[in-house]
Amino acid sequence: METFCGEGKADSLVDDVVDRAGAIAAGVKAGRSRRSATARLDACEARARGIAAAGGASDETRRTAAVEFLGDAVTALALDGAWEPGSARQAVVSSAAALDSSPGAILLAVFLRAVASSDAAQLPPQIAADLFLWLLVELGPAEAA
Repeated sequence: METFCGEGKADSLVDDVVDRAGAIAAGVKAGRSRRSATARLDACEARARGIAAAGGASDETRRTAAVEFLGDAVTALALDGAWEPGSARQAVVSSAAALDSSPGAILLAVFLRAVASSDAAQLPPQIAADLFLWLLVELGPAEAA
């Protein structure tokens, strides 16, 4: 399991996730990542593009697929231990403009998708609880949380 720690690596991961989400929402191909560890993101992106295509590739469908990508990517990379503290939140908030939505709405939508993801559903209870707590702290979807 590769962990992304150290100067510059977290920013690169955030930029990669933001670029991919924006490209899905716009219906264009994203530039290829500068990083070699992108197999998980590639799978998340392929699934999101399939969702966009199945829905007719309308603006709304592409935005929905981009949010789905963000939920999958945040969850997968969290389980891999790839996120630096605050980086997942930064990636989601930075993607909000490309998705033509408010940061709060995108944070909530990504949180809900991440909690309901198939990756999360397959976890042992203790690891799932740790993931849900991390998602709550990282994405902070509710003011009261």
